[in-house]
Amino acid sequence: MTYHVAFDKRAQKEFMKLDKPIRQQILLWLNKNIEGCDNPRWTGKGLTADKSGLWRYRIGKYRLICIIHDDHALVLVIKSGKRETIYSI
Repeated sequence: MTYHVAFDKRAQKEFMKLDKPIRQQILLWLNKNIEGCDNPRWTGKGLTADKSGLWRYRIGKYRLICIIHDDHALVLVIKSGKRETIYSI
């Protein structure tokens, strides 16, 4: 089963506020490492405490917070941004 990436509506809006080179870098990384892979967890890190069930992907100074839906083979990005601001969900 291969996974696909989708952006939540709010995450898409946040993502579009990033500089174009950063967006391209993140999309390239997602296409290379997540899109079409069999296990999206090997490149990410599971979050704990009140963010349990969420996964973090680190791309340079930027982070993506995602929910992995195994039943739909989908990685849903719910937040994107720099480390300083990303964890305030």
